Amino acid sequence: MRFVRVLVALGVAVGAGVVLVPQRAPAANANKPRTPVIWGAVPCMQIVDRSQTPVLHLDYTIATEESTDRTADEVGDSRTHQFFAFAAQHFEAAPPTWITQADIDRAALVDGMVEPEGIGPDDVLETAARWPAGEWVRITPDDMRVPITFAQAMMGVDWDLADVTPGTWLVKGYTWEPTKNLWATRWGAVKVIASAEQAADAGPSLILLPDEASLVPGMEYAPPGCIDAPAGSTVTLEYGVVEGSLEPDWQVLEEDLEVTTGELALAFEVPSCVAGNVKLRATITDPSGASYVAYSPGNLTIVQDPADEKACRDSDEGCGCVAGGPAVPPAVPWLFALVIPCLRRRRREANLPS
Repeated sequence: MRFVRVLVALGVAVGAGVVLVPQRAPAANANKPRTPVIWGAVPCMQIVDRSQTPVLHLDYTIATEESTDRTADEVGDSRTHQFFAFAAQHFEAAPPTWITQADIDRAALVDGMVEPEGIGPDDVLETAARWPAGEWVRITPDDMRVPITFAQAMMGVDWDLADVTPGTWLVKGYTWEPTKNLWATRWGAVKVIASAEQAADAGPSLILLPDEASLVPGMEYAPPGCIDAPAGSTVTLEYGVVEGSLEPDWQVLEEDLEVTTGELALAFEVPSCVAGNVKLRATITDPSGASYVAYSPGNLTIVQDPADEKACRDSDEGCGCVAGGPAVPPAVPWLFALVIPCLRRRRREANLPS
């Protein structure tokens, strides 16, 4: 009777146009939470003279330890940490989640869910056009990834600066446990200089820090961050409405504001008619023409009552509301639309304390 039921089921499936194919079982660790590097409080801008400090020590912690009892479909060095430094920021804060093609190939040997043919060059840090080799360095070699244990974390990580190009660097911790490898950014710049006499060669530096502020149209907002730059440097601040993973169309908020070294004290007034999640981009340029680009670590949440949004749409200011996120469902009046205002450009000098 069981055989008859199977035949009947197959007949129904074929009659319905359904093709029965074998399904790959997920890797045994597929849904297991990964353990990220946790960075504590760090200076917003740490200037390191490599002629005086050839090795920089970095502290980190973890929330839980990882077992060394790996499943059969894990590579031998799975559940480990690695450390990198990046000399440039991009709109997408996280680099690709694969480091090398060799990592992909050996993971595919033990994990049937890893399909090398479906992973392109831009999905791999070593070959991604968006992350060229000159913009990043390994702090930890690939073959020296460290175990995720409390004892290891207490040791921290040492970064050899001997061959590091002077400039502004962000350090990232990498959790290697395919296929869900992940990154954790240390939100504080390490500005490497060759010597005190050659400090200017490192260029200007600006970092925007994470912020959980909730904004409303008309308020003054000063993004947290800091600067290290020579006198005469200027900053241009832009915003972009974020839609999916695409880089937004950047719009100028403030342009060529004179700035000085110290805490970032650049404020702008939130205008009234752009709806959606918003990211900031700040470009600092010194008198020599050298520049550095920083992005807000996350999206800004700018809240407006739906009634005010309608008033914005009906206004004759000539700005129109540009949607960058989901509309507010009329059946749920307590939801707020995410918005920021129409741009009221103002040119003013931003005085930053030293």
